Amino acid sequence: MEVNPDKTTIQGKAYHIFNLDALERCYIKASMNVMNSYTGRCAKVDDTIRFNRDFLWMTLNIIKYNLQRGKYAYA
Repeated sequence: MEVNPDKTTIQGKAYHIFNLDALERCYIKASMNVMNSYTGRCAKVDDTIRFNRDFLWMTLNIIKYNLQRGKYAYA
C-alpha cells in the first residue's frame, strides 16, 4: 500500500493467471497417441510417446500443486 501526498491511499493488486489449457490439450493428444498405438493385445507402444505423456501429466500436477499452495513463482 502506498500513501500519496493528498493522504489518500492507493492500493494495487497483482493477479497471476495460469492457463493450463494448452498443456492439458497436449496431454490428451499424447494419451490418444498411446491409445492409437495399440493394435493388439501384445503391441508395444513407443517409449518416447509414453514418456512424453507421463512428463506432461507430471508437469500439470506439479503446476496445480504449487497453485493450490499459492506458490506462484514455482508454478
